[in-house]
Amino acid sequence: MDAKAQPRPEPPPLRNGLARHRKPIVVALGVAGVIVLLLWVLWAMAVIPGGIDQSGTPVGWDFRAFHNAATLMSQGSADAMYQQPWPAGMDGPPFVNPPFTAFFFLPFVVLGVVPAWGLWGLLSIAGMAIGFRALGISSWPLATAAALLTVPVFFALRLGQTSLIVFLLMSLAYAAMSRGNLRTGGALLGLVVFKPQLLVGFVFWWASRWRRMRPAIVGGFATGGALIAISLIVLPFAWVSFVEVVGTLPDLYAFGDSPYYEFAAWNVVVTDAPASTTLISWLSLLLTIVGGMALVWFVRRVRDDLPLAFAGAVAVALIGSAHIVVHDWTLLIIPGVLLWQRLPQERLAWAAMGLALLYTTLLSPFFVLYQLEAFGWAFNAAPAVLLACIVGAAVIAVRRVDAEPMAVAVESAA
Repeated sequence: MDAKAQPRPEPPPLRNGLARHRKPIVVALGVAGVIVLLLWVLWAMAVIPGGIDQSGTPVGWDFRAFHNAATLMSQGSADAMYQQPWPAGMDGPPFVNPPFTAFFFLPFVVLGVVPAWGLWGLLSIAGMAIGFRALGISSWPLATAAALLTVPVFFALRLGQTSLIVFLLMSLAYAAMSRGNLRTGGALLGLVVFKPQLLVGFVFWWASRWRRMRPAIVGGFATGGALIAISLIVLPFAWVSFVEVVGTLPDLYAFGDSPYYEFAAWNVVVTDAPASTTLISWLSLLLTIVGGMALVWFVRRVRDDLPLAFAGAVAVALIGSAHIVVHDWTLLIIPGVLLWQRLPQERLAWAAMGLALLYTTLLSPFFVLYQLEAFGWAFNAAPAVLLACIVGAAVIAVRRVDAEPMAVAVESAA
């Protein structure tokens, strides 16, 4: 028989092992979901009678800062947004976002702070659902319901934070960029400038690919730059106060007050001691630089693969800032979805990493509290788990992408 006529052996099928481990994964997810559901029930039982939860915090605590700032702006007292304590009749944490953030909350000042927080929560859930659909998840209602049973989303809604809106904007940006519309994608990401630390990965990625990503850069500057420029003209003195308050951020909060606050703070926690300004500034700066450079290398190694590059840009932001809070971990859903879709043969690894991060948000605060009570200090393991998952995901992605040309060549030859 002619050698050329002999059939070539087919490459072995790719197996992710997920089916074999499906049952324990589902059980682990179910246990985590039940725990968070219990948190929802306990919180609601405490809040419904008087609007105060178990920790003595009024509902929508973080939202109150946004509502107060917008209220002062509507009254022509924008310069007082950063003054503490709040004027009589207002409560909540300090307002530490850029001045233009209050623009987005001006429509809510016509309502009382509690009804406004409720409306904001509904809009946030709707935004999360739209974000899932933009990421290409057909069963987006189920995904939204499942996300409600995670700790980051629980705290985002309970506090009235902006994390789910950031999730929406980033998801829409990815959808636009995946269709080749880089300028629209950049414009949507430019709106996230109200939390600039979450854009650090995109800055490194786009700067390293200046020619390729120029439309996205233009779009980002168009929206983000417009917000900054307009607010500089309208609220110049508020910007002065904002710069001053940013320098005091580590002194405004103490990790011991709430183990959920600085969830990715790279420091040892000491009871009732404010975060170390020096440790935060230098270590966070170092992690930002190293993480950004690693992202640039990663983008080149995966040959500008959009899902992988976008996932890396989101993940890097969560390790480079000292003020990443537990609700910001909601954004990890984006790289999780993109990796799940882009590299389905590694879904067992993605499920394992997802469970590790899910249980970190559940258990890490309790370990911190135990250490504080027992020793007066505690090691925060959450950042280490996050970093290990990010590095592990990057290694897997690079190996798979490197193997893809070989697989394609084998298929073409066959």
